Amino acid sequence: MTVDELFVRVHRAFPTGDLTDFLETLNESIRTVARQRPWSWLETHYDWDLTANYTTGTVSITEGGTTVTGDGTTFTSAMEGRKFRAADATGTYEVDTYTDATHFELDRAWASDTITDSEYIIFEDAYDVPTDFALAFKLVNKTRRWLCDAELPAESLKWETYTGTSTRQPLYYTFWGADSTGLPRIRFWDGPVTADSMRLYYWKQPTAITDIGAALTEPPADFHDLLFHALLMEYLGRSGGDEQLRRLTIESRKYDTQLRWLKVRDADLVKYNMRFKRLF
Repeated sequence: MTVDELFVRVHRAFPTGDLTDFLETLNESIRTVARQRPWSWLETHYDWDLTANYTTGTVSITEGGTTVTGDGTTFTSAMEGRKFRAADATGTYEVDTYTDATHFELDRAWASDTITDSEYIIFEDAYDVPTDFALAFKLVNKTRRWLCDAELPAESLKWETYTGTSTRQPLYYTFWGADSTGLPRIRFWDGPVTADSMRLYYWKQPTAITDIGAALTEPPADFHDLLFHALLMEYLGRSGGDEQLRRLTIESRKYDTQLRWLKVRDADLVKYNMRFKRLF
């Protein structure tokens, strides 16, 4: 079914000629359905590569200062925002401002004693989720072919207490903080060592419909009657009157009955997908 075919069907049952309002109402109805459960038709995945850590050369930092001076290093502007630890000190800092291949500024004053020619590590432990992310259900390391063991509560990971330069490929993760759009970021324990390929299986947000001539693919065909009832409920609820209230009650019953049936059927499908979906 296309969006305009659904519009014609709704218009015949309850005349409404405002296409802009129809699209807004349709999108809100789809979002309402999407919030009912993690539907199988919203399952998808996202692939990306971890950032390999950087340990080349040595560094020197003065107590109370923010400047890191490297020897044999090749720092780059891409390192801004990554984490920094030194072997001869406690705590994790952030690379705040890149200066040149042998200098950058920390995000705060160096709280440990002055260090000279110390081993160090620069690593990236936080990564963006896709822009349509809604809910995660599986995170795997494709390179090493293992499942990340558990999502940990953010408060259990005390990044500021990390110490030393020894790291391993992460097994644990959490969804922490938010980017500029309000989406969470994936944060790992511990900092990645190599640029392994990762895959996040997740439920996405439904795609907004902006074209009246578009094919209605989200949700799939067996949800189209449900959307029809949802749209009628919205328009009947706006109109008022005894007859419209009677029709609204009938449509509400049809909507609830169909939604319950779809939930039961889709729950079995989601269980099957989560059990048998290939990790890689």
